Formats: sequence, structure tokens, C-alpha cells
Amino acid sequence: MHTSLARGFAVSIVTFLTAAGSALAAGAPPAPAPASAAGSGLDRSQLSVDENVTINTACFPKHKQGESAFNACVAAQIGALQQHPSPDRSGLSAQRNHEIEYACANYKARGIAAYNDCLREQIGSGTPSTPTTAADDGRDPDLVAALKRIADDKPEATPVAATTVGGPASVLPKWAEHAEGQVLSAKDFFKLASRSIYTIVAAPTLADFRDGYAALGSGVAVTDHLLLTNCHVVDDRPFIRIFLERVPIEATLVGADRASDRCVLRADKTTLVPVAGVRAFGDLAQGEHVFAIGTPRGYMHTLSEGLISNLRAEGHRNIVQTTAPVSPGSSGGGLFDERGNLIGITTSQITSAQNLNFAIAASDYWH
Repeated sequence: MHTSLARGFAVSIVTFLTAAGSALAAGAPPAPAPASAAGSGLDRSQLSVDENVTINTACFPKHKQGESAFNACVAAQIGALQQHPSPDRSGLSAQRNHEIEYACANYKARGIAAYNDCLREQIGSGTPSTPTTAADDGRDPDLVAALKRIADDKPEATPVAATTVGGPASVLPKWAEHAEGQVLSAKDFFKLASRSIYTIVAAPTLADFRDGYAALGSGVAVTDHLLLTNCHVVDDRPFIRIFLERVPIEATLVGADRASDRCVLRADKTTLVPVAGVRAFGDLAQGEHVFAIGTPRGYMHTLSEGLISNLRAEGHRNIVQTTAPVSPGSSGGGLFDERGNLIGITTSQITSAQNLNFAIAASDYWH
């Protein structure tokens, strides 16, 4: 199966709280950049996040053959989209949408036509043929406690999704690289960096959250009130809560470049612990020892390690390829060097191959 940490990764919160595990919707490989930005002349800015991600899922293997092959695949997928338009799901409940997306997730690798045809078939059927998922034996008690506290929130007005927010750089402080220089042991690294990684739960509304339709991911604090994350964790989900342990804090989307999957959240009701430093993409090198921290499959503050296996330019963004394992739920987590400097935001993986994991270069959020 070819999957990743992309669009949604909607976690069934009801399932998580009542059973030993959580149903996770699959997504797609490194996220959507407008094809025009890559020089193909094809404008993908009007496509939805789901359409962009599906196109990238189908075309990602073409990267091995070069940029022209990738762009040709994108053009073919856009043509297929015209013949197989995305069905209207606006009248469906959040839970029904979640079930349909999960049932059709594996079709994204086959292309936009197969995926949309699957969606259309599922909409017309009575019950989606949801793939079975092995239940996890354990549950993170801090996460369970936080989710229960969110579910117990008093009813509130439905949040309004921000439609016109500036790019990430417009809300972040001026770029000034500050990199720590002392190599840390894995134990000391985790003690330093983990305090800057916050779990994110996002849903369209509190009611949707209570119905079990929410996305679970991570965010990395870079100032006292700002966090970096992936747009696919919070896009179209203005009900956002972050937490380090068991106490959820309200957060708001304040900066977004959806085409490159870079979003910034603001949490005014708490003081965050920012990362020790942020390194520029141009200073990174293949072979460096790195660590990742996130919330894979709902397990908060999970640490993994690996190497920088490659550094790639993709359209208007830079990608750090790493062997540090990540999983669904790790979206928006931090990729760090061995000195505790943030170098990337973990974004995607390819599960049909070993150790192919990707992060958006952290410095891209400022540029």
C-alpha cells in the first residue's frame, strides 16, 4: 500500500476513547505544490487540497524519471479530473465523509479518476466498505484524558474557518537563523526538544469532534505563541486544540500556504516553549544524524532517529528526506538535528518502500 501523512488523517475520536485503537484515514506523499511553480505552466491553485494530494499521490513515483515526467503526469491527472470530477459531498455528515474517505484512501495511488469513481460509488452505496484496521493494544493516557476534556467542553458557537489568512512568513518574526552547536545524547535531546512539540486535534466544530470526526497531528512551537504544522491537519477544521500533556488550549490558524502544506497556528491563552534553534535548509547535508518527535497513531511524544537521506527541491518548497520513521499522526511534528535545532516539519511517508519519510524544510516557513 502506498500511503502517507497527508490530507486529513482523520482519527475516529469516539473509537479511540472506547476501544483499544483508532481508525486512521490514509493520505498521500509529499504535499501539493502548484505545478506552475515547478515550471510546467499548469495552475493547480484552484484545486482542493484533496485533489492536489491525490494528484501528487499518483505522480510521486514519476519524480525518479525527472521533473518533466512528473509534470506530464500532473497534466494527465488534471485531464482525468475534468472527465471524473470530484463528487459533491457537502450534504453528507462529517462522519459519513470520514467513512467514505477512509474506504477510498488506497485508490489515491491509482489516480484522481479511480479515487473520485470510488467516492462516487461509496456515496451511492448504503454502507462504505471500510478496510479493517488492527487495533492498538495500548492508549496514551495523556491523550485520552485530553480528548475527554475536549469532549466535555461547553457548547460554543461554530468557529468560522479563516478564508483569507496571509502566508506563514507574514505572521512569523523576521528570519534570523539561530542554531545551537553542542551535540546532545538522545536522552538530553529529547528532554530539550520534546517540550516544544504539541499535539493537535482539529475538527470542523465541537459537535463534529464529539461525533468522532477529527484530525490528529502535531505542531512545533517556534515562539511563545506560534506553532508550525501541516495545513492538512487543520485545513477546513477551525475547531483547533493543542496540548502538551492533558490540558487542551484553543489555537487559531493565522498563516497558511495550502499549496505547499505550510500552516502556522497561534495560541494566545498559554505560553509555549519554542525550539532551541532553527537551521536553514541550505546548511543541511546528507548523512546528518536526525531525530523526529510527533504523535504517530496517537502516541504522544514518540521519538525516532535516522539520517538525512536526501535533500530535494520541489516546486516552491524544499524537502528533507529522512530515514527517521514517521507514521500517520506524525504530521506537523518536528525533525531535528542532533543539537536540538529544528530542520523540518514531518509531513509524509511512502509505506510501499522502506525508510522513505519526508519533512518540509523548517526554514521554508519564513521564506
